[in-house]
This record gives sequence, C-alpha cells and structure tokens, in this order.
Amino acid sequence: MNRLCAVAAAAALAVMPSPSDAQRPQRPWSPELGVQGGFSRFKASGTGRRADQADFFDVPGFTLSPLVPASGATALYAIIPVHGKLALEPSFATSQLEGGTGLGLTLVMASLRGDYALTRRVYAAAGALLGFIETTGQHQTQLGLTAAVGYRLHLARRLNGRVEANWQTTKKVKLLPPWNTYSVLFGISTPVTGGATDHSALASQDAMGGGGGRPGSRWQPAIGLQGGYQRTHLVGGSGDITVMSFPSWGSGLTTSPLGGAIAPSAPTMYVIVPVAPRLALEPGVDLHRTQFKSVTAFSGNFAGRLDYALSGGWYAAGGVNLHLIKATKGAFTDTTKTTVSVPGVNLAWGYRFHLSGELAGRVEINYTMFKQNGDLSQATNTVGLMVGAAMPLH
Repeated sequence: MNRLCAVAAAAALAVMPSPSDAQRPQRPWSPELGVQGGFSRFKASGTGRRADQADFFDVPGFTLSPLVPASGATALYAIIPVHGKLALEPSFATSQLEGGTGLGLTLVMASLRGDYALTRRVYAAAGALLGFIETTGQHQTQLGLTAAVGYRLHLARRLNGRVEANWQTTKKVKLLPPWNTYSVLFGISTPVTGGATDHSALASQDAMGGGGGRPGSRWQPAIGLQGGYQRTHLVGGSGDITVMSFPSWGSGLTTSPLGGAIAPSAPTMYVIVPVAPRLALEPGVDLHRTQFKSVTAFSGNFAGRLDYALSGGWYAAGGVNLHLIKATKGAFTDTTKTTVSVPGVNLAWGYRFHLSGELAGRVEINYTMFKQNGDLSQATNTVGLMVGAAMPLH
C-alpha cells in the first residue's frame, strides 16, 4: 500500500508545474511586424445623414488619394511591448506618384497608439494620426485620433492574426477636409525575435533555402509583402506612370479616385509554396474595391510564377498574370459589359536574405507585361525594383 501511494505521489508531482513555471507570467505581447487590410467606410465630418460616404475594400491596405487617405492608411504595423499589458503600435503607409500629365503626389500616413491587453486575446487601443500630403507645389500636415478594439488569434506556429474594429478622425486643414473612417480590418503578423527559443539561425537558413520546407528544399513555405519603385510605360502612348509605395499599390490605381488608370504591376502579397528541391510556386494577389454613390469598381491582381533557386540566395522567376476589373455598367467601351480581364506575363531576378527573427527578406527586379484590351486600356510594360518581407508558415 505504501509503495502504491509513493508511485501515485511521484506521478502527481511529475505532472504539476514547477514553482518557477507557475510564477512565470505569460507575456501578453511580443515584438512583431504585421500587415493589415479590409473594409473601410470614409465619411466627411459634419455632413450629417447626407449619402456622401465612400466604401473601400483593400487587401492589403494602402494610401489611396489626397481626398481619401483613410483606406487602410496605416497598412504596415509593429508591436513593441512596453510594460505589463501595454504595448506601443507604430504603423504607416507611404506613396509617391508621378504621372505623365504633370501630376505629382506624395502621401504619408502614420499612426502611434497604445494597445492594452484586456484579456489574453481581446485588446483596446487609442492613439494619434499624422497625415502628410504634397501636390502641385503645396504641402500640408493633418492631425487626427484613432481608437480600436480587437481580437487576437494564432494562425500557425510563427504566424499570428487579429481582427479589429477601427475608428479614425481628423481635423480640417487647407488641402484636406475633416473626415471619419470606420473600418473592420484583418491583420497578420510574425515575431521579430526568437523569444524563449532563438529562431534566428533557422530563419537565416530558411531565407537562404534551408529547412522548413520539403526535405532538401531550397525554399520554405511563407507569406510575404512587397513594395518599392515601379514605372509603367503605356505602349504606343505617352504619360508613363511612376509609383514609389510601401506597401506596393499593385493594381490599386485602377479603383482610385485619381482617375482609374489601368496600370497594374506585380501583386502586393505573395506566397511561397515549395514543389521541388530548387523550385517553388509563387502565387500573388492584391484586391481593391471602391464604391461611391452608384459607381462601383473592383480590381483583382492575380499572378502565378515559378521561382528557381540558384547559388546562395539568388533566384530567377517567370510566370503569368491576370488583371480582372469589374465595374458599373457603362464604364467600358462596350457599355453592355461589366467585367473585363487582361492577361500578362512576368519575369524576375532577385536575392533572398535574413532580416530579423522570423522574417526573411528579398530584393528583386521584375518586369510585368499586359496586352492591349480594346474595352479597357493600352498595353503596358512595368519595371519594378521591389523589396519584400516574408513570414514563415511552418
């Protein structure tokens, strides 16, 4: 009987947490980098019940136009633990546009807020906004406030997600009206430090084609975001379009109030899927939808390419594109149509490297070509110098 009691006591002690484990508090926040997008409703302040709102859906979000800087305006964000349940969250998006008609536009939207963990998953946030616009030789700074409530969730071993309701408001300045934006945003993020386990060496191996994917693969499964410089040439025409943006606009200019220019480029988001030791499939996408009064425009930018790992971190890639546009009847040359698609091809040459913690980076030159479409646009060729950051999925 005594022996049985001793065995039972030993088993109970084995499954009980050690005093150090019981006393070690679970941190509500960890250092992370992320990207977000989703639905936003923009409404000018002081207009009451007037139906002057504009609705946007952007995956991911990005700076859009001088009159509507609110659609996913702070798409890139970072989580910085401060103390206990409190973390700081800086976020931003920026773009610079030069058009052949002499249009020049620089936009910067930044936010700094405090995130407070109400529970392990639920949080509330509040902070300040800063907007900057420069156009036609004038520049202006606009200040505002932001508040949010959200829910955090775990997506994969190295990937976290969140869903939040977000409100932004600004005061009137000379170049910009006061406005309110009500958003429902979805974000994905990854740790930038290894935490209790140092993943830096693993992330470095992954960036250079180490473990994490198929046995012997030079690739690992990952989801990434890119931005940088893109110049679009309208074949047979004039008025080339140059955009410098973080994150990339992708095909977002198609649905922009700037005039709906059909100037798609490489997709903003991409996924790496290893298929062979040196080969990976890379689908890419960005989605944008704008609705104002009775006019609706949707732009879907889809791509699929094969990435081939060369020596070190170098790689080459090539594939196909599809730009899908759906708009209110009457928007195209054939007024009976509501949907038009334009096929294209793409080529790329790049270099992969380790950034920090779980993040792997890349720099690449890509070339995207879309054919002419009689209902829509001229043929376009786009050269891009892009910087990407990828979050591992394993």
